[in-house]
Amino acid sequence: FHTELGLRHLGYTDQHVLTVVRWAAVAAAAWLLSDAVWRFFRSDRAPSEDAPPRRRRKPGMTSLAIARTTEDNQVFWFPSGPGMSVVFVGTSGSGKSGAFWAYVDKLLEWYDQGTVRFLGIDPKVGIELRKAEPIFHELVWQNPRDEDARPFGERVAEFLERVVRDIEFELVELGDAGLDKHEPTPGDPAHVILADELLQLTAFMEPRYAGRIMSALGTILTVGRAAGYLLVAA
Repeated sequence: FHTELGLRHLGYTDQHVLTVVRWAAVAAAAWLLSDAVWRFFRSDRAPSEDAPPRRRRKPGMTSLAIARTTEDNQVFWFPSGPGMSVVFVGTSGSGKSGAFWAYVDKLLEWYDQGTVRFLGIDPKVGIELRKAEPIFHELVWQNPRDEDARPFGERVAEFLERVVRDIEFELVELGDAGLDKHEPTPGDPAHVILADELLQLTAFMEPRYAGRIMSALGTILTVGRAAGYLLVAA
């Protein structure tokens, strides 16, 4: 309730207030479920005495090893790969960045083969993604020292809208070829969009840009995979 009053005081409309409330609800639900999800996917879960033997997950395009347990050095297999969009959600200090970068590190195997191309958005003046700047084909961040730079929200909106146009063109080409899914090759790689602070890019973005950004993200998350465009965000 106090958050809602504060947002209205800052001039946000009812729609933007509703968006913030929805994102807050999603974050709260994800936090409540995070421990259960972690236990489900951990490779060292202790089965009950009556449980049948459990097969371990095997690595592959849809199962990436991104961590090890501290107790007994067992591998944690993440059920994804360069074919799915992923959002890491958690409280401050819960380890989102560690999981995020571990995931990116595993995707570098496909980057080295030329079948993955990285794009990036970093609202924290580049402090998170710029440390890996050499791997990015394009990285959008705001330098506060550049007084002539256009608003960050405008640049993000234009960047994502350009991605949406590329997705639409790719889908048309796939349809013309009688295909329904992009298959990455060194000459035609999958595009992985790395985004830090997703909440800041959407619910807490300036209202005049937030709608454009959320609309573009919606398209990327719903039809982007077929065209080889994926989102990995934290």
